[in-house]
Amino acid sequence: MPHNWTAEEREQLTRLRLAAAMHTPDATMAIGVTEQGDPWCTIFSPQTGEVIINVARIAGDYIRMPGSHGAVRSDDLGACIEAFLMLRPLRAGFGGEPVAKGQQGLGERGRRA
Repeated sequence: MPHNWTAEEREQLTRLRLAAAMHTPDATMAIGVTEQGDPWCTIFSPQTGEVIINVARIAGDYIRMPGSHGAVRSDDLGACIEAFLMLRPLRAGFGGEPVAKGQQGLGERGRRA
């Protein structure tokens, strides 16, 4: 796997950001690479600091937060995104916790989607 998001992955992540923007108009996507070389993406509201979703690719698996019981793992980014959109429809007020300075890690150990 490449250490950065592929063009196809970026398209899927952009689709997710556009879906979030339907109910959170200022939804913004930030992407980067961890010190270990794993790509990550966070979609958030810069106005409120609310994190809508985090996605990372680690060791070939996609990990997304929030999940109903912590992180969710999948080997298919599209399926990971679709499951998120179907189980937790984006609506006003939806999302995770405000971004905490210095927040790290994925929380609970991931489970397969």
